[in-house]
Amino acid sequence: MVPVGLKILHGHARGGLASLTGPATPALEKLWWKSLVKDVFSEIPQGEIFEEFFEDLYHSFGHAENWRVYPEVEEVLKGFKAGGFRMGVISNWDSRLFTLCKEMGLEPYFEFMLVSAVVGHSKPGARIFQDALKLAGCKPAEAVHVGDSYEDDYRAALGAGLSNVSPYHDSCIRRVPVPRPRIRRPPVSSSMSAAAAAVITGERANA
Repeated sequence: MVPVGLKILHGHARGGLASLTGPATPALEKLWWKSLVKDVFSEIPQGEIFEEFFEDLYHSFGHAENWRVYPEVEEVLKGFKAGGFRMGVISNWDSRLFTLCKEMGLEPYFEFMLVSAVVGHSKPGARIFQDALKLAGCKPAEAVHVGDSYEDDYRAALGAGLSNVSPYHDSCIRRVPVPRPRIRRPPVSSSMSAAAAAVITGERANA
């Protein structure tokens, strides 16, 4: 068996954020990110300047002021909650996501959060979807997954038996033309179209 830390440090070359699995400690999560950043900036000298750069970068990604939630998200989430929908988050990310969601005021809308580095498995694998279904107390046919990645969200959700809605927002650069399933909509306005992409993965604020 490969040690968890080794998987985290070297797995990103194979699967990006999907390889950020554990369960891992915050220290191991940070080592994973450091290894990734070193690979990205491999042509830059890795001395004291890099250490300072990485610390600043890692700190920035862990605080809500450096992220932006789409303006319609709160209205959408309130509508879903008022409509009796049980909501949770599935994310290929690290444990800082809990703090980020709390700081951005999103935490009260979700009954659970499954974060890959904490639970030990990730999208596009089926297990994290199965765990979400158990926590939500529903069958795959009764659930809808909202995500903007063709492989990790759309195909993975369908493979696990769920419907998937791919939200498109005016600020999105990459758009994947996937079919939209017919689902029962809660009593909210038409601005729901961009809900969970911002909620689950967020968007970095412009510098």
